[in-house]
Amino acid sequence: MPEPATTKRIKQNFRVKDLLPPRGALTFPAASTPPFRVLAELAGLLFLVCFAGLANGVVIVAGMYGVRWEPQDLRWIDLVQVGCAAVASVWLVRRELVRSAGDHVPQWQWWRFRAAMALGLATVCTAIPDPSVLHRDVGPALFGCVTAWLAVEVCRAHQVWPDSRLPATAARRLDDWKIGGAGVLACYATGLLFALLVVLFREVGPEALPVMQGSQMSSLGIAGPVGHILAIVHAVLIEDVVVVVATVVLMKAVRRPTWEIYTVVCVLEIALHAYFGIAAIGAVAFAAGRVWLYLRYRRLLPLMLSHAVYDGRSLVQWLPGNFEWATLPALAALYFLIELRLEKAAGKGTSSAPSPLPSDAAAGNEARTP
Repeated sequence: MPEPATTKRIKQNFRVKDLLPPRGALTFPAASTPPFRVLAELAGLLFLVCFAGLANGVVIVAGMYGVRWEPQDLRWIDLVQVGCAAVASVWLVRRELVRSAGDHVPQWQWWRFRAAMALGLATVCTAIPDPSVLHRDVGPALFGCVTAWLAVEVCRAHQVWPDSRLPATAARRLDDWKIGGAGVLACYATGLLFALLVVLFREVGPEALPVMQGSQMSSLGIAGPVGHILAIVHAVLIEDVVVVVATVVLMKAVRRPTWEIYTVVCVLEIALHAYFGIAAIGAVAFAAGRVWLYLRYRRLLPLMLSHAVYDGRSLVQWLPGNFEWATLPALAALYFLIELRLEKAAGKGTSSAPSPLPSDAAAGNEARTP
């Protein structure tokens, strides 16, 4: 049997090398408004952000069965999306107008109100059907900005808040870095699962099952690096801020069971990835992994950055030559190099657990049990 001092040292070294920081005693605050209103606003928000992805997914899956669509047949999707952009923009402006009401409103709040109006107007204009790059690429990115901002304001209106603060200490930065690393691993696992499912259903699956035949870029209509970057912005804002974080925060605020949260997010992610065909079921891994990370640590920024890094790795395909094979080892080396520097800054690699919410925010709230 090893000596107690040796055993303690082994446990400490294992904790330092552990992928994730220890879990803190976090809570999710309860909403200050009736549960029905909270869930109704969440349902409206999710419809706004998921309609276009779901409709386009249905069109693509129908195409896998040989259905051919004329441009005028799909005109209604663009028109409904214009309506979604207008509703989201008006909703956001109204939220900012309510916050600007009063006699002692700071000047910066009025600038927020003006920014919301400008962003909403630009979003509606770029949502209008047009063959230009503004409608095809810029419009979805602006719509993601509006809906992500709206999701934060909806949470704030119900006195709940998705924690998006920047890490203030070296230990916090190390914790966020490890959470982000776990998020990238979840993305890579999902990407591998997607690839395996596509190959499996193409080769041995029944012919009646719809399976994506081309690449993901061609299915999404991405034809260049600018459109690719804007698509990443749209995906991160829609999927991480709204579908995952806003859903978790608002459903926890009305004390819905955790299994319902996992179910809602997984179904929505499958719908948003319907262009994969039957292989879209692989999105369950992506959804469940990120919901678990947010329930455990309640940190938004690491989820967003990890998703952006994973999607951004494929930008190398637009460069001359074939460098995609080098992205994984390059990202892994960069990750561990930065982690070593953060461990030194945090003090010999010790990482503190995320601190609990302030006592006044946590008072009377249900303890989190993912």
